[in-house]
Amino acid sequence: MTKKTSLFIFLAPIIALTIVSCTSTMIKQDDLSAIKRGMSNNEFEAFLKTRNANTQPKYTFPVTYESEAYGIEIYDMQTGTRTVMTSTYVYSKYGGYSMPVTTVVPVTAEYVFVFEKTGLLYWGFFNELQKEDDQLIQGLTPLIVDEYENQKRIAHEKLEKQMQQGKGGGRP
Repeated sequence: MTKKTSLFIFLAPIIALTIVSCTSTMIKQDDLSAIKRGMSNNEFEAFLKTRNANTQPKYTFPVTYESEAYGIEIYDMQTGTRTVMTSTYVYSKYGGYSMPVTTVVPVTAEYVFVFEKTGLLYWGFFNELQKEDDQLIQGLTPLIVDEYENQKRIAHEKLEKQMQQGKGGGRP
């Protein structure tokens, strides 16, 4: 195996990870510091761009409750990190050797933002959403959860179809 091939084998996972991480569905707890109830969707998006220019919702969908439309955006909230250690075997003309690779991976949970016509109404984790005292949020919760499950099912089916067609694909 040539030196170029060995270098490619070593760098390919790093390059792939870099490309995939260009667009993110993840926000951090620090991002919540300036979020206020009533801020418009445009203000919210502009704020997120000041934090990370490539942050996009993981899922976005409308729900209707009592004849009013609400916009739902779901992001991955980073709640911590974990360290993953793997081993890469590198070939050279003098033999091969195993090289440990340590990667810090974010730990996330889905975080929900609910928008009404006038702006941001609510934000929190799903378990917080289900415990909210606000009657409007209590009415919206089962609709949000049902549509979220539907969106996940659709994304999973799409990914399965791509994999069956040999197109690969990543996380929906």
